[in-house]
Amino acid sequence: MNRLVERKDIIVGFPNPPWDNFPGEVRAFLPDFIANMGGIPQVATVIPQNYGLRMNPDLDYRRVNIEVVTTNEEVYRASDLVISLKFPDFRQLSRMPVSSLLVSMIHFPTKPDRVDFLNQQQISGVSLDSVADANGKRVVQDMEGAAWNALNVAFGYLEQTGSPLLKKKSLNALILGHGQMGIPAQDATLHWGGIKTETPLPPVEATWVGRAVTEQRRTQFLDLLENADILIDASARPGTNLLTPVIYNEELSRFPEDGIIIDLSADPYSKFMVKAVEGIPHGTLSRYIFEPKSPLYDQYVPDDIPHSQKRLTFSCEAWPGIHPEQSIRHYQEQLRPLMVALFSLGVNVSQIYERIASDSAHPLVRALYRGSLKSVAPILVATG
Repeated sequence: MNRLVERKDIIVGFPNPPWDNFPGEVRAFLPDFIANMGGIPQVATVIPQNYGLRMNPDLDYRRVNIEVVTTNEEVYRASDLVISLKFPDFRQLSRMPVSSLLVSMIHFPTKPDRVDFLNQQQISGVSLDSVADANGKRVVQDMEGAAWNALNVAFGYLEQTGSPLLKKKSLNALILGHGQMGIPAQDATLHWGGIKTETPLPPVEATWVGRAVTEQRRTQFLDLLENADILIDASARPGTNLLTPVIYNEELSRFPEDGIIIDLSADPYSKFMVKAVEGIPHGTLSRYIFEPKSPLYDQYVPDDIPHSQKRLTFSCEAWPGIHPEQSIRHYQEQLRPLMVALFSLGVNVSQIYERIASDSAHPLVRALYRGSLKSVAPILVATG
């Protein structure tokens, strides 16, 4: 580590994403974003020598205030604060110093094992997917990117394969959820994901359904499912039993065999949750199209999950990452003001984290508190 880094109060590390855990994930923060953070008086930034190469080998990270080390392991060991869009694996996190801070998409509500691990390692955390304003709206998100990328892939595949769906006079889409994801999902659906074709595509009518319908008016909901051509999961399911699906696999028998399912959920199957549509594959950035007769379909569904009812499914744990540079630029713009607010709180990470408070005068600091480990850990540890 060079002398510039050694005399800084906060070392911010940017490791490569855990490629083994997230196949196809290549997103890396861009040189100017990292260099600008390194321009903050008390901050130095550290990256591994191959950082960003999988996303774009032409990126140049040679900056006066970016320290390049050899490996990811060195980044974790040296850093007071680690910023990683995807959650690192536990083995790498165990190298972080006590009282350091992780800023990442941690997914507290659906990953209580991560909460337990961070607490055991005495690592503080800010989960970007939980950073929210006073109305509960996420501050760091790309719901539009997820929806439009997914629908673009789906409609593009239907057009490419000559699907009979596109020969119908009109299409019915059923969207589970009406929140930050449901709204752009409808918009993208009505515009066929933005694909361009030589012949006109059939008009699409999209219907949102929320919990009041899926839970309290089940017969009506299954009738809607029976008459749908496209089923889109844009649900968030807060405050529900995540081990109970919205649609059981056996109920997919009501869904037409030539229908398609588009999964906008970012969470895989685990001992803490199942997907809202039971039995569909959980895709990655390296594979996100699943034909029902393909042997790969079964490989992406756990053996203990019922999945005899199969439909053409489009599923990806990170739909925005299909266009990685576009995605990371989007997230950087959302992160910049948050990082300015964060570093304004103190001269070292312990002081900064202590001052992230729910009663702060700064709205972005209050948003950071809502995404902080100290705000949610008591609830998750108690129930996990």
